[in-house]
Amino acid sequence: MNPLRAALLLACLFATLPAAASQDTRQLDAIPMVATDAASVSAAVAIARDIPRRFAVPQPLTLDVADGAWTTDGDHAVWQLRLFSADARQLAVAVSDIRLPDGGRLSWQPIDGGTPGHDFPDHADGLWWSPFVPGAWGLLTATLPVAGRDTFALTVTTVFHAFVGEGASMAKAAGSCNVDVACPQANAWRLQQAATVRLTIANTALCSGTLVSNTANNGRPLILTANHCGITAGNARSTTALFNFERDTCGSGVGRLSDTVEGADLVGTAVEADTALIVLRSRPPAAFGARYSGWNARPTSQGAPQSGAALHHPDGDVKKISLYGTPARAVDNVQIGGLLGGFQSDAWGVRWTQGTTEQGSSGGGLFDQSGLLVGVLSGGTASCSNLDGEDYFGRLERAFSTSSAIANALDPVGNGTARLSSTSNDGGLPALSDGGGGGGGLSLLAGLAAGLWWRRRRAVAATTATSATARVPRRARST
Repeated sequence: MNPLRAALLLACLFATLPAAASQDTRQLDAIPMVATDAASVSAAVAIARDIPRRFAVPQPLTLDVADGAWTTDGDHAVWQLRLFSADARQLAVAVSDIRLPDGGRLSWQPIDGGTPGHDFPDHADGLWWSPFVPGAWGLLTATLPVAGRDTFALTVTTVFHAFVGEGASMAKAAGSCNVDVACPQANAWRLQQAATVRLTIANTALCSGTLVSNTANNGRPLILTANHCGITAGNARSTTALFNFERDTCGSGVGRLSDTVEGADLVGTAVEADTALIVLRSRPPAAFGARYSGWNARPTSQGAPQSGAALHHPDGDVKKISLYGTPARAVDNVQIGGLLGGFQSDAWGVRWTQGTTEQGSSGGGLFDQSGLLVGVLSGGTASCSNLDGEDYFGRLERAFSTSSAIANALDPVGNGTARLSSTSNDGGLPALSDGGGGGGGLSLLAGLAAGLWWRRRRAVAATTATSATARVPRRARST
Protein backbone atom coordinates (compact mmCIF):
# COMPACT_ATOMS: atom_id res chain seq x y z
CA MET A 1 0.00 0.00 0.00
CA ASN A 2 1.36 3.42 -0.90
CA PRO A 3 2.67 5.32 2.14
CA LEU A 4 0.57 8.33 1.21
CA ARG A 5 -2.59 6.49 2.16
CA ALA A 6 -4.22 8.42 4.95
CA ALA A 7 -6.61 5.90 6.36
CA LEU A 8 -6.42 7.45 9.81
CA LEU A 9 -7.80 10.67 8.38
CA LEU A 10 -11.01 9.15 7.08
CA ALA A 11 -13.26 10.25 9.91
CA CYS A 12 -12.34 13.91 9.75
CA LEU A 13 -12.11 13.96 5.97
CA PHE A 14 -15.60 12.61 5.49
CA ALA A 15 -16.82 15.48 7.66
CA THR A 16 -15.78 17.80 4.82
CA LEU A 17 -18.00 16.12 2.22
CA PRO A 18 -20.42 18.57 0.55
CA ALA A 19 -23.98 18.46 1.78
CA ALA A 20 -25.14 17.74 -1.77
CA ALA A 21 -23.13 14.54 -1.99
CA SER A 22 -25.35 11.84 -3.39
CA GLN A 23 -23.14 8.86 -2.66
CA ASP A 24 -23.58 6.96 0.58
CA THR A 25 -20.71 7.59 2.98
CA ARG A 26 -20.68 3.94 3.87
CA GLN A 27 -20.11 3.03 0.22
CA LEU A 28 -17.29 5.53 -0.06
CA ASP A 29 -15.77 4.24 3.14
CA ALA A 30 -15.25 0.87 1.46
CA ILE A 31 -13.16 2.45 -1.32
CA PRO A 32 -9.46 2.87 -0.50
CA MET A 33 -8.26 6.46 -0.34
CA VAL A 34 -4.89 8.09 -0.93
CA ALA A 35 -4.27 11.62 0.34
CA THR A 36 -1.52 14.01 -0.67
CA ASP A 37 0.89 15.26 1.96
CA ALA A 38 -0.55 18.57 3.17
CA ALA A 39 2.82 20.09 4.05
CA SER A 40 4.28 19.23 0.66
CA VAL A 41 1.27 20.70 -1.15
CA SER A 42 1.36 23.87 0.94
CA ALA A 43 5.04 24.44 0.18
CA ALA A 44 4.51 23.88 -3.54
CA VAL A 45 1.51 26.22 -3.66
CA ALA A 46 3.44 28.96 -1.86
CA ILE A 47 6.00 28.90 -4.67
CA ALA A 48 3.53 28.45 -7.53
CA ARG A 49 1.39 31.44 -6.55
CA ASP A 50 4.21 33.73 -7.67
CA ILE A 51 4.53 32.09 -11.10
CA PRO A 52 2.33 33.68 -13.78
CA ARG A 53 -0.40 31.50 -15.30
CA ARG A 54 0.24 28.71 -12.82
CA PHE A 55 -2.96 27.39 -11.28
CA ALA A 56 -2.04 23.94 -9.93
CA VAL A 57 0.85 21.97 -8.45
CA PRO A 58 1.77 18.33 -9.13
CA GLN A 59 2.23 15.79 -6.38
CA PRO A 60 3.97 12.54 -7.42
CA LEU A 61 2.40 9.18 -6.65
CA THR A 62 3.08 5.57 -7.51
CA LEU A 63 -0.22 3.70 -7.34
CA ASP A 64 -1.48 0.72 -9.26
CA VAL A 65 -4.42 -1.67 -9.36
CA ALA A 66 -3.43 -3.18 -6.03
CA ASP A 67 -4.09 0.15 -4.32
CA GLY A 68 -7.78 0.15 -5.27
CA ALA A 69 -10.66 -2.17 -4.44
CA TRP A 70 -12.81 -4.52 -6.55
CA THR A 71 -16.54 -5.15 -6.44
CA THR A 72 -18.85 -7.02 -8.79
CA ASP A 73 -21.93 -5.64 -10.50
CA GLY A 74 -23.63 -8.40 -12.40
CA ASP A 75 -21.28 -9.59 -15.12
CA HIS A 76 -19.01 -6.57 -14.68
CA ALA A 77 -16.07 -6.08 -12.35
CA VAL A 78 -15.71 -2.58 -10.86
CA TRP A 79 -12.39 -1.23 -9.60
CA GLN A 80 -12.24 2.06 -7.65
CA LEU A 81 -9.71 4.31 -5.93
CA ARG A 82 -10.28 7.67 -4.21
CA LEU A 83 -7.80 10.54 -4.18
CA PHE A 84 -7.89 13.50 -1.81
CA SER A 85 -5.90 16.74 -1.49
CA ALA A 86 -6.96 19.06 1.30
CA ASP A 87 -8.15 22.55 0.25
CA ALA A 88 -7.88 21.82 -3.47
CA ARG A 89 -10.26 23.85 -5.64
CA GLN A 90 -10.03 21.14 -8.31
CA LEU A 91 -8.26 17.83 -8.78
CA ALA A 92 -6.81 15.95 -11.75
CA VAL A 93 -4.57 12.93 -12.26
CA ALA A 94 -1.96 11.61 -14.64
CA VAL A 95 -2.32 7.89 -15.33
CA SER A 96 0.08 5.79 -17.40
CA ASP A 97 0.38 2.21 -18.62
CA ILE A 98 -3.40 1.90 -18.94
CA ARG A 99 -4.56 -1.46 -20.24
CA LEU A 100 -8.31 -1.85 -20.62
CA PRO A 101 -9.84 -5.09 -21.91
CA ASP A 102 -12.44 -4.93 -24.66
CA GLY A 103 -15.62 -3.46 -23.27
CA GLY A 104 -13.76 -1.73 -20.42
CA ARG A 105 -14.18 1.88 -19.34
CA LEU A 106 -12.06 4.09 -17.07
CA SER A 107 -13.45 7.32 -15.62
CA TRP A 108 -12.38 10.18 -13.35
CA GLN A 109 -15.16 11.95 -11.50
CA PRO A 110 -16.01 14.03 -8.43
CA ILE A 111 -17.67 12.17 -5.59
CA ASP A 112 -20.64 14.50 -5.20
CA GLY A 113 -22.54 12.72 -7.95
CA GLY A 114 -23.86 16.00 -9.32
CA THR A 115 -21.00 16.93 -11.66
CA PRO A 116 -20.26 14.94 -14.82
CA GLY A 117 -17.05 12.96 -14.87
CA HIS A 118 -14.60 12.25 -17.69
CA ASP A 119 -13.83 9.03 -19.53
CA PHE A 120 -10.38 7.88 -20.64
CA PRO A 121 -10.31 8.49 -24.42
CA ASP A 122 -8.51 5.19 -25.08
CA HIS A 123 -5.16 6.62 -26.15
CA ALA A 124 -2.97 4.05 -27.85
CA ASP A 125 0.00 4.98 -25.64
CA GLY A 126 -1.98 4.22 -22.46
CA LEU A 127 -1.34 7.70 -21.03
CA TRP A 128 -4.04 10.02 -19.68
CA TRP A 129 -3.76 13.56 -18.38
CA SER A 130 -7.26 13.77 -16.99
CA PRO A 131 -9.40 16.91 -16.97
CA PHE A 132 -10.00 18.58 -13.61
CA VAL A 133 -13.00 17.85 -11.43
CA PRO A 134 -14.22 20.36 -8.84
CA GLY A 135 -13.32 19.99 -5.20
CA ALA A 136 -10.69 18.19 -3.16
CA TRP A 137 -11.86 14.65 -3.91
CA GLY A 138 -11.71 12.53 -7.06
CA LEU A 139 -12.74 8.98 -7.84
CA LEU A 140 -11.11 6.68 -10.40
CA THR A 141 -13.48 3.93 -11.56
CA ALA A 142 -12.85 1.12 -14.03
CA THR A 143 -15.79 -0.97 -15.20
CA LEU A 144 -15.02 -4.02 -17.30
CA PRO A 145 -16.20 -7.54 -18.06
CA VAL A 146 -15.44 -9.93 -15.23
CA ALA A 147 -13.47 -12.11 -17.63
CA GLY A 148 -11.10 -9.21 -18.37
CA ARG A 149 -10.29 -8.32 -14.78
CA ASP A 150 -6.86 -9.92 -14.77
CA THR A 151 -5.76 -7.99 -17.86
CA PHE A 152 -6.60 -4.55 -16.44
CA ALA A 153 -3.62 -2.42 -15.44
CA LEU A 154 -2.70 1.19 -14.76
CA THR A 155 -0.26 3.37 -12.82
CA VAL A 156 -1.34 6.64 -11.18
CA THR A 157 1.77 8.80 -11.33
CA THR A 158 0.59 12.28 -10.30
CA VAL A 159 -2.27 14.12 -8.67
CA PHE A 160 -2.70 17.80 -9.57
CA HIS A 161 -3.90 20.15 -6.83
CA ALA A 162 -5.48 23.33 -8.27
CA PHE A 163 -5.33 26.28 -5.92
CA VAL A 164 -7.31 28.80 -8.01
CA GLY A 165 -10.55 28.71 -9.95
CA GLU A 166 -14.18 28.00 -9.26
CA GLY A 167 -15.79 24.75 -10.26
CA ALA A 168 -13.54 23.29 -12.93
CA SER A 169 -12.79 26.55 -14.72
CA MET A 170 -9.15 26.83 -13.56
CA ALA A 171 -9.57 30.58 -13.91
CA LYS A 172 -9.69 33.81 -12.01
CA ALA A 173 -12.07 36.55 -13.10
CA ALA A 174 -10.49 38.77 -15.71
CA GLY A 175 -10.40 42.53 -15.21
CA SER A 176 -13.62 44.43 -15.82
CA CYS A 177 -12.27 46.27 -18.86
CA ASN A 178 -11.99 43.02 -20.85
CA VAL A 179 -14.63 42.48 -23.55
CA ASP A 180 -16.53 39.19 -23.87
CA VAL A 181 -16.60 37.65 -27.34
CA ALA A 182 -20.38 37.46 -26.90
CA CYS A 183 -20.50 41.25 -27.06
CA PRO A 184 -21.19 43.17 -30.31
CA GLN A 185 -17.52 44.23 -30.57
CA ALA A 186 -16.69 40.66 -31.67
CA ASN A 187 -19.37 40.37 -34.38
CA ALA A 188 -16.82 40.84 -37.16
CA TRP A 189 -14.44 38.26 -35.64
CA ARG A 190 -16.54 35.10 -35.30
CA LEU A 191 -14.22 32.98 -37.43
CA GLN A 192 -11.18 33.99 -35.39
CA GLN A 193 -13.19 33.40 -32.23
CA ALA A 194 -13.88 29.81 -33.30
CA ALA A 195 -10.15 29.24 -33.92
CA THR A 196 -9.05 30.46 -30.49
CA VAL A 197 -8.30 27.92 -27.76
CA ARG A 198 -7.17 27.85 -24.17
CA LEU A 199 -4.16 25.59 -23.62
CA THR A 200 -3.53 23.67 -20.42
CA ILE A 201 0.06 22.48 -20.16
CA ALA A 202 1.10 19.64 -17.84
CA ASN A 203 -2.13 20.23 -15.88
CA THR A 204 -0.42 23.10 -14.07
CA ALA A 205 -0.35 26.16 -16.34
CA LEU A 206 -2.43 28.01 -18.93
CA CYS A 207 -1.75 29.74 -22.25
CA SER A 208 -3.60 30.75 -25.40
CA GLY A 209 -3.38 29.47 -28.95
CA THR A 210 -4.97 29.49 -32.39
CA LEU A 211 -5.94 26.67 -34.73
CA VAL A 212 -4.40 27.49 -38.12
CA SER A 213 -4.62 26.37 -41.73
CA ASN A 214 -1.86 25.01 -43.94
CA THR A 215 -1.37 25.16 -47.70
CA ALA A 216 -2.19 21.47 -48.16
CA ASN A 217 -5.72 22.12 -46.90
CA ASN A 218 -5.62 18.75 -45.13
CA GLY A 219 -7.20 19.66 -41.80
CA ARG A 220 -4.03 19.00 -39.83
CA PRO A 221 -4.81 20.47 -36.36
CA LEU A 222 -1.91 22.90 -36.00
CA ILE A 223 -1.93 25.40 -33.15
CA LEU A 224 0.30 28.44 -32.84
CA THR A 225 1.17 29.82 -29.42
CA ALA A 226 4.03 31.56 -27.62
CA ASN A 227 7.34 29.81 -27.16
CA HIS A 228 7.60 31.19 -23.62
CA CYS A 229 4.49 29.18 -22.70
CA GLY A 230 6.96 26.38 -22.16
CA ILE A 231 5.65 23.61 -24.43
CA THR A 232 8.50 21.24 -25.23
CA ALA A 233 8.92 17.91 -26.98
CA GLY A 234 8.90 16.35 -23.53
CA ASN A 235 5.67 17.85 -22.21
CA ALA A 236 3.61 18.49 -25.36
CA ARG A 237 1.78 15.21 -24.79
CA SER A 238 0.32 16.77 -21.63
CA THR A 239 -1.21 19.71 -23.52
CA THR A 240 -4.99 20.00 -23.73
CA ALA A 241 -6.79 22.44 -26.04
CA LEU A 242 -10.13 23.80 -24.82
CA PHE A 243 -12.45 25.12 -27.52
CA ASN A 244 -15.50 27.34 -27.04
CA PHE A 245 -14.78 28.45 -23.48
CA GLU A 246 -16.84 31.61 -23.80
CA ARG A 247 -20.07 33.18 -22.63
CA ASP A 248 -23.25 33.03 -24.68
CA THR A 249 -24.39 36.42 -23.40
CA CYS A 250 -22.39 39.64 -23.24
CA GLY A 251 -21.24 40.20 -19.65
CA SER A 252 -23.00 37.26 -18.01
CA GLY A 253 -23.10 33.49 -17.91
CA VAL A 254 -20.40 30.83 -17.80
CA GLY A 255 -18.47 29.01 -20.48
CA ARG A 256 -18.62 25.30 -21.13
CA LEU A 257 -15.59 23.18 -20.41
CA SER A 258 -16.47 20.04 -22.35
CA ASP A 259 -14.96 20.79 -25.78
CA THR A 260 -11.42 19.51 -25.26
CA VAL A 261 -8.80 17.73 -27.34
CA GLU A 262 -6.09 16.10 -25.24
CA GLY A 263 -2.55 15.48 -26.37
CA ALA A 264 -0.21 17.26 -28.79
CA ASP A 265 3.26 17.08 -30.30
CA LEU A 266 5.72 19.93 -30.73
CA VAL A 267 6.32 20.79 -34.38
CA GLY A 268 8.81 23.63 -34.03
CA THR A 269 9.80 26.84 -32.27
CA ALA A 270 11.11 30.25 -33.32
CA VAL A 271 12.89 31.83 -30.38
CA GLU A 272 13.42 35.11 -32.24
CA ALA A 273 9.65 35.59 -32.54
CA ASP A 274 8.63 33.84 -29.30
CA THR A 275 6.54 31.41 -31.35
CA ALA A 276 5.79 27.70 -30.96
CA LEU A 277 3.78 25.44 -33.26
CA ILE A 278 2.14 22.26 -31.97
CA VAL A 279 -0.13 19.70 -33.61
CA LEU A 280 -3.00 18.07 -31.74
CA ARG A 281 -3.08 14.29 -31.74
CA SER A 282 -6.64 14.33 -33.05
CA ARG A 283 -8.75 16.80 -34.97
CA PRO A 284 -11.43 18.75 -33.10
CA PRO A 285 -14.79 17.04 -33.65
CA ALA A 286 -17.09 18.74 -36.13
CA ALA A 287 -19.54 19.37 -33.27
CA PHE A 288 -17.08 21.90 -31.81
CA GLY A 289 -17.60 24.19 -34.79
CA ALA A 290 -13.88 25.00 -34.84
CA ARG A 291 -12.39 27.07 -37.65
CA TYR A 292 -8.89 27.01 -39.05
CA SER A 293 -7.52 30.55 -39.05
CA GLY A 294 -5.76 32.10 -41.97
CA TRP A 295 -2.45 33.87 -41.55
CA ASN A 296 -0.24 36.55 -43.04
CA ALA A 297 3.53 36.14 -42.89
CA ARG A 298 4.48 38.71 -45.50
CA PRO A 299 7.62 40.73 -44.72
CA THR A 300 7.27 43.95 -42.75
CA SER A 301 8.42 45.81 -45.88
CA GLN A 302 5.00 45.03 -47.39
CA GLY A 303 3.21 46.95 -44.68
CA ALA A 304 2.14 46.71 -41.05
CA PRO A 305 -1.29 45.64 -39.81
CA GLN A 306 -3.46 48.76 -39.92
CA SER A 307 -6.15 47.66 -37.47
CA GLY A 308 -7.58 44.46 -36.09
CA ALA A 309 -8.12 42.37 -32.99
CA ALA A 310 -6.65 39.88 -30.57
CA LEU A 311 -8.57 37.03 -28.95
CA HIS A 312 -7.44 35.49 -25.70
CA HIS A 313 -8.26 34.04 -22.26
CA PRO A 314 -6.98 36.56 -19.68
CA ASP A 315 -6.23 34.84 -16.38
CA GLY A 316 -7.64 31.68 -17.97
CA ASP A 317 -11.10 33.26 -17.96
CA VAL A 318 -13.73 33.00 -20.71
CA LYS A 319 -12.65 34.19 -24.14
CA LYS A 320 -12.16 37.94 -24.64
CA ILE A 321 -11.46 40.28 -27.55
CA SER A 322 -9.20 43.35 -27.74
CA LEU A 323 -9.39 45.83 -30.64
CA TYR A 324 -6.80 48.20 -32.13
CA GLY A 325 -7.46 50.99 -34.62
CA THR A 326 -4.01 52.41 -35.36
CA PRO A 327 -1.20 50.70 -37.29
CA ALA A 328 0.98 48.22 -35.40
CA ARG A 329 4.68 49.04 -35.28
CA ALA A 330 7.48 46.57 -35.97
CA VAL A 331 9.97 46.31 -33.10
CA ASP A 332 13.02 44.07 -32.98
CA ASN A 333 14.61 42.63 -29.85
CA VAL A 334 11.90 43.89 -27.52
CA GLN A 335 12.84 42.87 -23.98
CA ILE A 336 10.12 40.83 -22.30
CA GLY A 337 10.56 40.44 -18.56
CA GLY A 338 13.68 41.16 -16.57
CA LEU A 339 17.11 41.22 -18.14
CA LEU A 340 18.16 38.19 -16.09
CA GLY A 341 15.02 36.07 -16.40
CA GLY A 342 13.33 37.40 -19.54
CA PHE A 343 13.76 37.05 -23.29
CA GLN A 344 13.71 39.11 -26.45
CA SER A 345 11.25 38.97 -29.33
CA ASP A 346 10.85 40.52 -32.77
CA ALA A 347 7.30 41.75 -32.44
CA TRP A 348 4.36 43.86 -33.52
CA GLY A 349 3.57 46.55 -30.95
CA VAL A 350 -0.10 47.52 -30.59
CA ARG A 351 -2.22 49.77 -28.39
CA TRP A 352 -5.86 48.95 -27.71
CA THR A 353 -8.94 51.04 -28.36
CA GLN A 354 -11.08 48.51 -26.47
CA GLY A 355 -10.12 45.73 -24.10
CA THR A 356 -6.69 44.74 -22.85
CA THR A 357 -4.61 41.63 -22.06
CA GLU A 358 -3.58 39.99 -18.79
CA GLN A 359 -1.63 37.09 -17.43
CA GLY A 360 -3.06 34.09 -19.21
CA SER A 361 -3.36 35.89 -22.54
CA SER A 362 0.14 34.82 -23.62
CA GLY A 363 0.21 33.01 -26.94
CA GLY A 364 -3.04 34.56 -28.14
CA GLY A 365 -3.23 35.64 -31.75
CA LEU A 366 -3.06 39.11 -33.28
CA PHE A 367 -5.20 39.54 -36.41
CA ASP A 368 -4.91 42.20 -39.08
CA GLN A 369 -7.62 44.17 -40.89
CA SER A 370 -8.17 41.18 -43.22
CA GLY A 371 -8.77 38.84 -40.30
CA LEU A 372 -5.45 37.01 -40.78
CA LEU A 373 -3.13 35.99 -37.97
CA VAL A 374 0.08 38.02 -37.89
CA GLY A 375 1.55 37.36 -34.42
CA VAL A 376 1.29 35.72 -31.00
CA LEU A 377 1.33 37.53 -27.68
CA SER A 378 4.69 37.73 -25.92
CA GLY A 379 4.12 40.45 -23.34
CA GLY A 380 3.56 44.13 -22.77
CA THR A 381 2.31 46.79 -20.42
CA ALA A 382 -1.42 47.04 -21.16
CA SER A 383 -3.86 46.27 -18.36
CA CYS A 384 -7.15 47.53 -16.98
CA SER A 385 -5.14 49.96 -14.85
CA ASN A 386 -2.94 50.99 -17.80
CA LEU A 387 -5.21 51.12 -20.84
CA ASP A 388 -2.66 53.12 -22.83
CA GLY A 389 0.03 50.46 -22.44
CA GLU A 390 1.57 48.70 -25.42
CA ASP A 391 1.49 44.95 -26.01
CA TYR A 392 3.94 42.95 -28.12
CA PHE A 393 3.15 40.03 -30.42
CA GLY A 394 5.93 37.85 -31.82
CA ARG A 395 5.81 38.45 -35.58
CA LEU A 396 4.63 35.56 -37.71
CA GLU A 397 6.82 36.57 -40.63
CA ARG A 398 9.87 36.39 -38.39
CA ALA A 399 8.92 32.96 -37.08
CA PHE A 400 8.35 31.71 -40.61
CA SER A 401 11.71 32.94 -41.84
CA THR A 402 13.75 31.60 -38.91
CA SER A 403 12.14 28.19 -38.29
CA SER A 404 12.08 25.72 -41.17
CA ALA A 405 9.96 23.35 -39.06
CA ILE A 406 7.24 25.99 -38.68
CA ALA A 407 7.51 27.12 -42.32
CA ASN A 408 7.31 23.56 -43.67
CA ALA A 409 4.31 22.71 -41.48
CA LEU A 410 2.37 25.80 -42.53
CA ASP A 411 3.39 25.52 -46.17
CA PRO A 412 3.81 21.77 -46.81
CA VAL A 413 3.09 22.35 -50.50
CA GLY A 414 6.28 24.42 -50.61
CA ASN A 415 5.01 27.12 -52.94
CA GLY A 416 6.32 30.04 -50.91
CA THR A 417 2.89 31.09 -49.70
CA ALA A 418 3.05 33.98 -47.27
CA ARG A 419 -0.66 34.64 -46.90
CA LEU A 420 -3.43 32.09 -46.45
CA SER A 421 -7.17 32.40 -45.93
CA SER A 422 -9.12 30.49 -43.29
CA THR A 423 -11.17 27.31 -43.52
CA SER A 424 -13.93 25.57 -41.63
CA ASN A 425 -13.78 22.21 -39.92
CA ASP A 426 -16.56 20.33 -41.65
CA GLY A 427 -14.86 17.32 -43.15
CA GLY A 428 -15.01 18.68 -46.68
CA LEU A 429 -12.62 21.57 -46.32
CA PRO A 430 -13.05 24.31 -48.94
CA ALA A 431 -10.12 25.31 -51.07
CA LEU A 432 -7.69 27.75 -49.52
CA SER A 433 -6.79 30.92 -51.37
CA ASP A 434 -3.20 32.10 -51.52
CA GLY A 435 -3.04 35.83 -51.04
CA GLY A 436 0.32 35.77 -52.80
CA GLY A 437 3.30 37.97 -52.21
CA GLY A 438 6.26 37.78 -49.94
CA GLY A 439 8.77 35.11 -49.26
CA GLY A 440 8.11 32.65 -46.51
CA GLY A 441 5.02 32.49 -44.38
CA LEU A 442 3.93 31.44 -40.94
CA SER A 443 0.55 31.05 -39.33
CA LEU A 444 0.07 32.52 -35.94
CA LEU A 445 -2.46 31.41 -33.43
CA ALA A 446 -5.78 33.11 -33.71
CA GLY A 447 -7.41 34.07 -30.51
CA LEU A 448 -5.44 35.00 -27.47
CA ALA A 449 -6.21 32.09 -25.22
CA ALA A 450 -5.18 31.47 -21.72
CA GLY A 451 -1.51 32.24 -21.26
CA LEU A 452 1.24 30.50 -19.41
CA TRP A 453 4.26 32.72 -18.92
CA TRP A 454 3.26 36.34 -18.30
CA ARG A 455 4.89 38.69 -15.90
CA ARG A 456 4.12 42.30 -15.14
CA ARG A 457 7.46 43.99 -15.40
CA ARG A 458 9.39 46.39 -17.60
CA ALA A 459 9.83 46.03 -21.32
CA VAL A 460 12.41 47.71 -23.51
CA ALA A 461 11.66 48.04 -27.21
CA ALA A 462 14.11 48.95 -29.93
CA THR A 463 12.18 50.07 -33.02
CA THR A 464 13.32 48.70 -36.36
CA ALA A 465 12.75 52.05 -38.02
CA THR A 466 14.88 54.21 -35.73
CA SER A 467 16.79 51.78 -33.50
CA ALA A 468 15.77 54.08 -30.67
CA THR A 469 15.20 52.50 -27.28
CA ALA A 470 11.82 53.10 -25.64
CA ARG A 471 11.09 52.30 -22.01
CA VAL A 472 7.82 50.50 -21.37
CA PRO A 473 6.76 51.31 -17.84
CA ARG A 474 5.12 48.34 -16.24
CA ARG A 475 4.43 44.87 -17.52
CA ALA A 476 6.10 42.20 -19.54
CA ARG A 477 5.64 38.46 -19.57
CA SER A 478 8.58 36.20 -19.01
CA THR A 479 9.45 32.60 -18.53
